[in-house]
Formats: sequence, structure tokens, C-alpha cells
Amino acid sequence: MLTYGGIGLLAAGMIMMFGAEKLISDPEKAAKAKKQAPILAVVGAAALGLGIFLGGMLA
Repeated sequence: MLTYGGIGLLAAGMIMMFGAEKLISDPEKAAKAKKQAPILAVVGAAALGLGIFLGGMLA
């Protein structure tokens, strides 16, 4: 669950970081999403790393 959640958050962060203006029509909301995207990507990477680490320990 951590692995797939981490992949999703990391992907969403990357998409919002590089393409928020194309996905969100309101410039104010796009700027806010672009500002929050690196935090989302870091949380996703941490969850992905933790999921892989715990999966390796339990296997």
C-alpha cells in the first residue's frame, strides 16, 4: 500500500510541478498547485522508499 501510494503521490507531484498550467485553467489555483508540488513529490518518494524498505525486510 505504501509502494503504490508513494508511486501515485510522486507521479502527481511531478505532473503538477511541470504541467499545472495545462491541467488547471485558473492561474491562481495553478500557481498554488505548482508551489505545493515539490512537497507532494517528496512525501511520495518517502512513502515509496519506506514501502520498498519494509517490503525487503519482511521478505
